[in-house]
Amino acid sequence: MTLATPAIPPLLLLPHNTALLIQDMQQSLTHPEYGLGHTSTHRGVAQEFTEYYRQLDTVRENIRRLKDVWAMQGMTVVYTCMAQAVDQPPSPLQRALGLLAPQGHEESRLATGLAPEGAQRIFYKRGLNAFVDTDLHDFLKEAAVVNLVVVGVITEFGIRASVSTAQDLGLCPLVISDATAALTQATQTRTLQEIAYGLTKVRSTGEVIAYIEEMEERGHKVV
Repeated sequence: MTLATPAIPPLLLLPHNTALLIQDMQQSLTHPEYGLGHTSTHRGVAQEFTEYYRQLDTVRENIRRLKDVWAMQGMTVVYTCMAQAVDQPPSPLQRALGLLAPQGHEESRLATGLAPEGAQRIFYKRGLNAFVDTDLHDFLKEAAVVNLVVVGVITEFGIRASVSTAQDLGLCPLVISDATAALTQATQTRTLQEIAYGLTKVRSTGEVIAYIEEMEERGHKVV
């Protein structure tokens, strides 16, 4: 697709039109003792997830760096978490994945250092896609957000689904290559190559931070 379609239009990153989406950085998907990690250990396949958890060490640090930059610029930050309300049953997909912890449970708590601050919103969902069964799109429209910088997990599943929907909705997603994690490094590389077409760009944490800092100096930056 990257060879067969026109170049992705440039993104004009401005504080008022750019949001950071931190997707599903919850304990059940990021901590080896909970959720996915607990299940894989119980089934004797924990070694299959070694690359995934190794990537997360870098991902957590890069998300913190991005959060700090966003805070300094007063830019919008939103979160998603795969968890249902306490009085709501898990979705069929949640049951199939074994991600049954409701809102407020330890497994649904966001990873250390990544909790929302101030008025930052968490959008709870019962599926992979950040836009399904949430009012995230309405929130972004009301905030006049055009560019959606996406970080979190899991690249080949939830991140890919959210980015595809964002494009369908007319948003311009920018996926941070070293602030997202796939189950393996190979699938991370392949998925990022496959989604970089249409309206979606892929950049590193360092590149985006440099863009934001230059934007502060010059008033705008085209990515």
